[in-house]
Amino acid sequence: MIAKRTSETSRKKKSLFSVVLLVFLLLGFSGYSHASWWINPKKFHASVHGQTSCRDCHDDTQKKAFHPNPEAIGKGAEDFFEPDHCLVCHEEVMAGLEKGKHGSQQVKDLEKHKMCLACHDPHDQAPIKEKVSFDAAKPRHEQCGACHEEKKELPPFSAEDEACMACHRLILPEESKAAEKLESICFHCHARLGTPAQALTGKKISLVNPGSYGKDASRKGRLCDLPSAGNGDRPRQEHSRGLPPVPSPLP
Repeated sequence: MIAKRTSETSRKKKSLFSVVLLVFLLLGFSGYSHASWWINPKKFHASVHGQTSCRDCHDDTQKKAFHPNPEAIGKGAEDFFEPDHCLVCHEEVMAGLEKGKHGSQQVKDLEKHKMCLACHDPHDQAPIKEKVSFDAAKPRHEQCGACHEEKKELPPFSAEDEACMACHRLILPEESKAAEKLESICFHCHARLGTPAQALTGKKISLVNPGSYGKDASRKGRLCDLPSAGNGDRPRQEHSRGLPPVPSPLP
């Protein structure tokens, strides 16, 4: 009976620790940028870019030594954004801006309109002109039958896009093993397993032993105490961007 209680207590501590991890990750500011690390497949499928490959906009990712780069983790999407990312396909936008117009708006300060992400989420941007009618009371990504025959599942991503979604797919709190999935993302840089990304992270912040992670309640928060990396609050803020809602703590 004692062993059973100990096991149950350990299970609750680990579950609660995982919830605390999610809470810490959600702290901080979201910034003005609408782009997110996390992509909701339904929303992306229903967006104007839903048939666009990840590589069409992120063609340089495969050339990088680190992705993500632990040394750039405190930067936001606006730090990496270049107008050319959008203008490759939307060259008419710049032509309009130079004439003082953007959509239905009159443009007085051209510089303020060069950060597309300030208003547009590229992974959830609805088409400007809809060819079908949507029920305004429901999210458009939940109205699959409006554009095509209703189906139970989304079409699969290509192999190269699925490789991106393996890390960038939105993790919902009600999913099976949601906390474990988030932990695996964190451990890419923060675990003590000897990978190059972890070695680079270990120069700035103490690494975590995955085998003992969560067993000691006194450790909670250490992994997420990102200002100790020497970059002020920015890493904490950047880690929080776009994360899913936090599950309710255990009673």
